[in-house]
Amino acid sequence: MDKRKTYKQDRRYIHPNLSLIENTFSSIVQSLESDRSFARNIAMYGSPLSLIMCALAARLVTSHAVPIDTTINPRSLDEQGREKQPWAAHDVQCHNEADFPGHADINPSMQWEASLSFCASDQGKRIFTTYHDPAENHYPTVFRSRYRWKDNWKINYDFYVQWVAGCRTAFGAQRVDDPLLSKDGKPSCASIMNENFKKCNNGGVGGATQVGCLLYTFNGGKGNNLLTVAELEQRKIYDEKYSITRGPDP
Repeated sequence: MDKRKTYKQDRRYIHPNLSLIENTFSSIVQSLESDRSFARNIAMYGSPLSLIMCALAARLVTSHAVPIDTTINPRSLDEQGREKQPWAAHDVQCHNEADFPGHADINPSMQWEASLSFCASDQGKRIFTTYHDPAENHYPTVFRSRYRWKDNWKINYDFYVQWVAGCRTAFGAQRVDDPLLSKDGKPSCASIMNENFKKCNNGGVGGATQVGCLLYTFNGGKGNNLLTVAELEQRKIYDEKYSITRGPDP
């Protein structure tokens, strides 16, 4: 069945504003049909309305053309019976300081500067969709935004964002810089990362906050690689298979 025909048949379920940009939506579908790698295709579609369109396109391209749920109901289920997460920020989960042996001290003002730097970077402006769900196994390692900022003393301020494995909300996509698409822009990417530091009394090593289906993590003062040992090994296998050469890790 033509996926665009499916879209037109089901458009009565879609928010009426989307009808104003049907042609743009169709071009997204065509692009995704020719290349299923969302990491390369959706970067150019950054507005709140087009973000919802990307979620719809994801459903169509993966043959899950079902009516979109435009009501945010934290108790509702998706088509596979998974409970949807609330379209909101959860409480900060602080790291165990014992997991950061010998960590360096983190400067509060520099942590805020580092948070702003991450969120203004390309890593902080990504759009994640259900395609990036680690449970779907589309990537050799967990698809994350990874960013390392160093202060004047070469201390590491590490930032990560990823889709929570198996998670679903009423929408299938989220922006790192504005995860809830709120009118006031709150919570912002920078405020989430800063509170991962400020709300944890653990020597400055930070914590993690889930917002919708995105997990925002700040690690303070850790001296190892941005990737775990397991991820480095998985990446090595992947790079050798596809003859990929990378520059040095930060």
